[in-house]
Amino acid sequence: MDTFNADLGNAIIRESIKSAVASEIKSNSPIARSSDFWYNVSQELEKSHKIVRTGANIDKVYRALRANDGTLPDAGEYIVETIQDGEAATLAARQALDEQRKTLQYDSIETANDPAVRIARQTLALLEQQETEQKAAKEAKEKDDSSGNDLAYRR
Repeated sequence: MDTFNADLGNAIIRESIKSAVASEIKSNSPIARSSDFWYNVSQELEKSHKIVRTGANIDKVYRALRANDGTLPDAGEYIVETIQDGEAATLAARQALDEQRKTLQYDSIETANDPAVRIARQTLALLEQQETEQKAAKEAKEKDDSSGNDLAYRR
């Protein structure tokens, strides 16, 4: 392959990476860690541009591109802000759930048959169930991610 075609191919890949990162930032999708962000970018690249790259490779290339072009959005800053926002929302939901538990805990036996109390208890039970399911899903995903990493190292 001559140098012109190689340079043209690399330029196309670099531009595709820039657009995929910008698209992922604009999508504002929730992420739990930085690898989730780069995985989403790699999926976008594969889907939109038929370019297959690992998230770590895309991260390295994008950092180099950003070092040369300061006008590109800072993906690292976006990742940190998104993770912090998600943690803050989770903390607020937990605090609200704890407050709701405290108020329901002090109900007397007479109010136990009150329809409003029953509805509140059902809501609380649903929230607790959702929280448990989310924890289980998160643990399963982390387990899948870690087993996938083990396979990658063996190759």
